[in-house]
Order: sequence, then C-alpha cells, then structure tokens
Amino acid sequence: MPRLRRETSTASRIRWPRGCRPCRIYGLVRRESRHFTRYLLSDAPCQDDAEQIVAELGANALQHTGSGRHGGTFIVEFTRTTVTTTVAVYDCGWGGCPRFGMACRTTAECGRGLALVTAIADQVGCEGDKEVGHRVWAKIHTNPCP
Repeated sequence: MPRLRRETSTASRIRWPRGCRPCRIYGLVRRESRHFTRYLLSDAPCQDDAEQIVAELGANALQHTGSGRHGGTFIVEFTRTTVTTTVAVYDCGWGGCPRFGMACRTTAECGRGLALVTAIADQVGCEGDKEVGHRVWAKIHTNPCP
C-alpha cells in the first residue's frame, strides 16, 4: 500500500500518492492523520478527541472539496495553549463550507462526521470560500474550569 508524504511539524501537508484510487485513499489518510495527531499530542489529555476530529475533518476535505482530486492536498494544523487545543484542516477549495449542527440519523452509515466533531469539540467553525479553500477548525478545552 502506498505511503503518504508527510512533513513533521505542527502543520502537515498530506498529498495523494501516485496511482492510488480515491476509494482506497480515505482509509490511508485517516490512519496517517491519526498517527500524526498521536505523535504531536502524545502528552495532551485531549489526544483521543483530537485524533477523531482530524480523521473526520480530513475525510470531509477529501470527499467534499478539491483536496480529493488527483494532486489534491490538505493541511492539518494544531494550535496548543495551556487551556485549549485547536485542530484545523485547510482544504483546496471547490466544495462548500461544512454545516455544523445539522441533524443526522443515528442509524446512518455516513454523514455523521460533523455531528461527531460538534459533539466532541467545545467550539467549531469554518472560514474561507470555494475559490481559495477553507479552514475548518475545532477547539477542545484541555483544562476545564473549576
């Protein structure tokens, strides 16, 4: 199975491997983005939540934007403070901005990713447009207020 190229920093650009079909890429991207998250947030109490958020937002970028086209890419960024961790995914544009807070069927096999991100994160949002791309983010409070 082809490996994705990844830069090791607080932001990672993930590119399509050559000759890989879209139906095979989603599982590979989810695994690689989860691994990258575990590595960067190994000491964070929100590691599991951030890992799930990265997988969902990365899959959405591939499925609903130009990031999922051949040669497409998306970038994962983490911003940590003493009380929050913000996970952001930048895509290549073309698709629409995600609509957080939409109702979904609990028995649905797909379409639950944004609902899951909304349930896990303390704040979510999206900036940008289809011409230049989007920054979709989720903020997790790591130290709850007493």
